[in-house]
Amino acid sequence: MRDRLRVALCDLRHTTCGIHSTYVPIGIGYIGAHLIGTFGSDKIDLRLYTDVDTLMNDIQSWRPEVVGVSNYCWNSNLSYSMLAFAKKVNPETLCVMGGPDVPDEPGECLEYMTQRPALDFYVHDHFNGEQSFVDLVQAVYFGPSGLAGVQEAPTLGSMCISPSTRQLLRGERQKINKKLDFIASPYLMGILDKWLSDKYVPSLQTTRGCPYFCAYCHTGSNLKGHAEFSAERIKREIDYIFARTSKINSNRLAIFDSNFGTTKHDYEIAEHLQKYVLETNWPLFIDSETSKVNPDRAFAITKMLGHRFRYGLSRQTMNKTTEAIIKRTNIPLDKCFSIARELKVMGQDPIVCEIIVPMPEETLASYIDGQRQLVDAGINPGATYTTMMLKGTPLASPEFRARYGMKTKYRLLPRQFGEYDGKRVFEIEEVCIATNTLSFEDYKYIRIFTLLVETVCCEQMSFILRHAREAGVGMFDYTLALCDDIVKGLSPMSPIFEAFIDETRSELFDSPQAIQDFFSTDENFNALLAGKLGDNLIRKYLSKIFFQDWNILVDYFYNKLLAMAHDRLSANDRECLDAARRFAQRTMRLNRLFVDASAVNESTSMVLPCDVLAWHTNPSAKLTDYHRPAEYVLGYDKEHCLKLIDELRNIHKTSDPEHLVGNLLWRNWKVREFWAFKQIN
Repeated sequence: MRDRLRVALCDLRHTTCGIHSTYVPIGIGYIGAHLIGTFGSDKIDLRLYTDVDTLMNDIQSWRPEVVGVSNYCWNSNLSYSMLAFAKKVNPETLCVMGGPDVPDEPGECLEYMTQRPALDFYVHDHFNGEQSFVDLVQAVYFGPSGLAGVQEAPTLGSMCISPSTRQLLRGERQKINKKLDFIASPYLMGILDKWLSDKYVPSLQTTRGCPYFCAYCHTGSNLKGHAEFSAERIKREIDYIFARTSKINSNRLAIFDSNFGTTKHDYEIAEHLQKYVLETNWPLFIDSETSKVNPDRAFAITKMLGHRFRYGLSRQTMNKTTEAIIKRTNIPLDKCFSIARELKVMGQDPIVCEIIVPMPEETLASYIDGQRQLVDAGINPGATYTTMMLKGTPLASPEFRARYGMKTKYRLLPRQFGEYDGKRVFEIEEVCIATNTLSFEDYKYIRIFTLLVETVCCEQMSFILRHAREAGVGMFDYTLALCDDIVKGLSPMSPIFEAFIDETRSELFDSPQAIQDFFSTDENFNALLAGKLGDNLIRKYLSKIFFQDWNILVDYFYNKLLAMAHDRLSANDRECLDAARRFAQRTMRLNRLFVDASAVNESTSMVLPCDVLAWHTNPSAKLTDYHRPAEYVLGYDKEHCLKLIDELRNIHKTSDPEHLVGNLLWRNWKVREFWAFKQIN
């Protein structure tokens, strides 16, 4: 009788410049649990990995017989480099990859696998990856034909290159099982316990599949199904997670569904979470994509769970022609508008709408018009993303590229790189930067507009847009006026935006090899390590905007508002706005503590003719409602602020003030914790 089969399952993350993903690796957890559930721990010796160094050490010492790696755009080359390393250590290692970052067309799959000689099998059935992996292990190690036989007749859900013909062989996809409880729970089995710490976010999947067929996405069209784990099982997993994280200050929970809030099943899970919220105040934040299928139920869950569950609105486009081409089905606008109004009444932050550009038939005019519609509805026009050409999606097909004149370039995924076994590894994405209806010049303008929107809509500047609404100045017109000043060089932010566009151009390359060659030189690799190159440009320049003279920046925003409001403002209005300006300048200098930590000890007082803080905490009130004297004691919660700064440094592996503030703003991560006020007298 053979020894237990040594299996390493890996969901690897680059950590060279901080942690990209802090989610518990639930995907390899499901595969590992199903593997043990099928064969038993007496036959399988399983280890799970997210850390590259630990894996490399174990490949050399423990010598796994099977190495399976996840394949996403953010870890694809890292994952393959570890398969190559495993083959180098032991050529007999069975190397398997699975995940969505792979082509779908057979000819492209053959090229993909030919370029990766260390890859033995690819599990291409993303919906049923657990069963496909188990079937592969069964056939290779416990079946009659062994590896040689499976390489000529791959199992369901897997593909390989035939050793005899060098042609691609691809097994059919598995039949869909609508009930997923046949996959053992990795939480209840205990194999994810080492990630249940304050450094990771517990992650769940309650359902799989998506009813939509969006051309830019993997999740719907090629899966053709919907399946779910039972609500009772998910509730037991939530209980398990809470029991092991409640004492270590782990306050987040992620639900990896494409449309959470669609069914009664989702509502039942939300009710279980509500019990924890009411009894223990856990979790403080729930990360999830809300339902586009059943917006009413998703909104009911939002009301139930309050501010910790944010209603999301991923429209991707506001252009009806584009919507039809990419087969996107959006929630009707009037429904979005009514939900936005109700959220405002509830005191929740405005919905942020995600848009992708450039898309087929989108124009600069249609994009701007769509942004105006959103703002007029009380929806923040934030989160405009550059179109990614994801492998295996219709949007990335030769037909779409030719029909819509899609011009693409390649760029380094922000901070996703490292050096392993003496080789420099970079994660690279292909992005669309122009079409036959939207030029590269238009794309650059949209990037400027996007950075400006991120600036004025982030929590740090949210009071400005609120002033604009109260003063009768359209929020969108105000934002466009700011953008016009930037383009004309009339804004104190103009030099920063000019540098932003210069780097927007220079981050684009003609091929993946050009990126590999450029960043492999010592000079450029060291620039990556120092954060001078290879960062998320919106995050990087958002930080630079707030690192310029804070008083000058606040003066500019208020003066622009006063000029546009003009004779609409009374003397009382102007006095209150001036008080709000001085309050912002004194209390909201984010960079202060990150540059000089000793500032946390400072304390002073301030007297204003308007109670700005009371207005700020009451989203339904007007500033002039608080036109009364107020005295503030200004200072910081010393212990709390220093703890949060230390947490940011640990997560991002840097003490660079600009980088830390950028991440604080980019993720709206506890910004108010760094405002310098304690109380009102």
